[in-house]
Amino acid sequence: MMRRESLGHCGPGPRSSRAGNSGYSLVEMVVTIAIIMVMAGISIPLITNVTAAYRLRSAVAAVTGTIQSTRYQAIYQGYWYQVVFDATAKTYQVQSKPPGATAYSNVGNAVLWSESSQATTLNANTTLTFGPGGKVLSSAGAQCNPCQLTLTYPGKPAEVISVSGYGNINVNP
Repeated sequence: MMRRESLGHCGPGPRSSRAGNSGYSLVEMVVTIAIIMVMAGISIPLITNVTAAYRLRSAVAAVTGTIQSTRYQAIYQGYWYQVVFDATAKTYQVQSKPPGATAYSNVGNAVLWSESSQATTLNANTTLTFGPGGKVLSSAGAQCNPCQLTLTYPGKPAEVISVSGYGNINVNP
């Protein structure tokens, strides 16, 4: 009689292995799938909430950046600029009024205040006008004291952007 080792075979013989150990049982698969589904059910609302907060913050950053940039352009160029926020189209348009001009003209095209957040809304159409000395005027032509814009996103508290008469910006949730 030959020994198994001499044939190059090592490990347990065919009678000692069990067919049930070669894969996963149906119960194991069902439990694994159930755990994955519970984890997904918990994480989806969290991801949705974080995404909503990100989209609102992104829109606020775009609006405040536009206000600051337009004010700096007025100071740097030495003539009047304004930014017009369109609440319906969810866009802003920067305009300038160089010396000798009788009206404001568009600088570039209207821009979405946030590419990814079409659900973000502005409370009203708003125009902010910036003088070469840094002064900020409201839509009515009076100096801001402060001028306020309110951005909202479904399910999140509104963000109020306050712009002082000389361009200081505060955001309050």
